[in-house]
Amino acid sequence: MTRASVEAILCCDEYESTLLVCQGHSHTLLYWLDMDLLILGFPQSGKTSLFSALTNRQVAPGAYSGGTSNGMAKVPDERLAALTKMFKPQKVTPAEIQYIDTPAMGSGRKQTSALGGELLNLMQGADALVHVVRAFDNPAVSVAEGAATPEEAIVGMDLELAMVDLAILERRKERLTSSLRGAKATERANIEKELELVTRVHDALEAEVPVYKQDISKEDRLTLANFNLVTAKPMMVVLNVGEDDATDTAKMETEWTGRLSEQGRVVVGLCAELEMELAELSDEDEAEFRDSLGIKEAGRDHVARASYELLDLVSFLTAGPDEVRAWTIAKETSAQKAAGKIHSDIERGFIRAEVVTYDDLMAAGGLAEAKKVGKFRLEGKTYAMQDGDVVNFLFSV
Repeated sequence: MTRASVEAILCCDEYESTLLVCQGHSHTLLYWLDMDLLILGFPQSGKTSLFSALTNRQVAPGAYSGGTSNGMAKVPDERLAALTKMFKPQKVTPAEIQYIDTPAMGSGRKQTSALGGELLNLMQGADALVHVVRAFDNPAVSVAEGAATPEEAIVGMDLELAMVDLAILERRKERLTSSLRGAKATERANIEKELELVTRVHDALEAEVPVYKQDISKEDRLTLANFNLVTAKPMMVVLNVGEDDATDTAKMETEWTGRLSEQGRVVVGLCAELEMELAELSDEDEAEFRDSLGIKEAGRDHVARASYELLDLVSFLTAGPDEVRAWTIAKETSAQKAAGKIHSDIERGFIRAEVVTYDDLMAAGGLAEAKKVGKFRLEGKTYAMQDGDVVNFLFSV
């Protein structure tokens, strides 16, 4: 595949398991969802209302109490509109988030949690967790045991998740202990080292210190990554307030961010029921109602931006007459790795990247103009991609 094949790749309609023929050669186009966020919450927390608001899927609370549901949401990016005006592409593709709603959790205070099966697999496969916390007062909606206040709900959920990890670590300890009995002398050191790590992390969890707060070396975290421990995952706390408090969430977010700052959590405040209702309206009606209510940003956009903050993500952009698109990557991702986000062949055959910042491109008025004023740069494999970089990858395979 050569540089000329890039356009064929970027204008391809199907991005999942697609067979693409370029210049007589077959290539499998690899595509990944940008991120998966798993929504958790105790009964009557409003998590299904939040899921509906984020994905615009109208699911009645309790409609799938024994299963899960998933839906997509577009990541807001005003730059795409400006690039669309400039390039007039056939297709515009924003970055996306997949939200997965789950059955309500039990009360952590019962100490009888035994999560497993599909829910455990979803937890372990998620990029981050979203804990919806009831922060509204409505006598008509019963309060879950052990979650009468936001403080209780947060502590209870932490305990639920810790119990999941404790079970995983206990099973691993048993296997390691069994392996140690019949291990050869050359194998014992590695087994003993892992057993020490697993025991240390397990004991800290029992002392109510989640994995993300434990002092663990980079090498040991790589070992623990094989276990997909859920208390090691980033978590967003969504404070679900009543409609009367929907315009005063900024102060609540600041207060709770201070409380949870040591835990590295991102806090969002919104009224899930109101957001669900507004999401059903046309764009014009929604904007008008939000303006009348004094709510500047849609809840789905607020959560999407918070997700980027939580996971330390940025977007680079590709633009042309075929497609304008945002691609999600981790901060400081190298240009070569970022190229692999589009196609594995581009990463493998990476030569260099032609880069212009979004601001410089807009100021110049177009690609040709940006080149004339010297705003285009040629970057190598190790260049750390920046948010808003507009890039064309040169490669040869």
